[in-house]
Amino acid sequence: MLVIIAVIVIVAIVLSSLALQQRSPAARLADFYQRQEKLFSAAERSFFGVLQQACGNDYVILCKVRVVDVITGRPTKNCALWQKSFNRVCSKHFDFVLCDKNDLSVQCVIELDDKSHQKSKRQQRDQFLDELCQAVRLPLVRFAVKHSYIVSKVIRWGREKQACSRCDCILSAPVPSRPITLYTASFG
Repeated sequence: MLVIIAVIVIVAIVLSSLALQQRSPAARLADFYQRQEKLFSAAERSFFGVLQQACGNDYVILCKVRVVDVITGRPTKNCALWQKSFNRVCSKHFDFVLCDKNDLSVQCVIELDDKSHQKSKRQQRDQFLDELCQAVRLPLVRFAVKHSYIVSKVIRWGREKQACSRCDCILSAPVPSRPITLYTASFG
């Protein structure tokens, strides 16, 4: 009796394996992957709208950029050390990256901190990113997720961050005269 059950199980496994192999590659991949409907959470989309208004035409805003595309390990003959450095950043991303509109050089990175940033593991990740950005002299700015954002406060932040470190001169264009707009984020 056990032999019959074992034979039936083996035949079933072989038949299902053959059936999978006969399906198209796309159909097989569809068993494991699905398309994301939206790139942003509601809070990220809301902040992106405010950031667009605050930056105007001064910057190009890139979204969800891998850290390793902005900060890379220094060349070294010690491959194991380079790999360790790479592995620490390869699966992380910045929420937003502000680039110079003329040459796309990275000017600043932005993290939007939601309640997940209160968890211990996330705080360790945040501390690492803070220290890493400080080490490579890349401004990292954190904004707490809010139900609404005021464009003028984001603009004021941008002007502060573009102040020359040797003097008090503001390097960016003057604040545009635009009304304060409130964006409301819905969480879902």
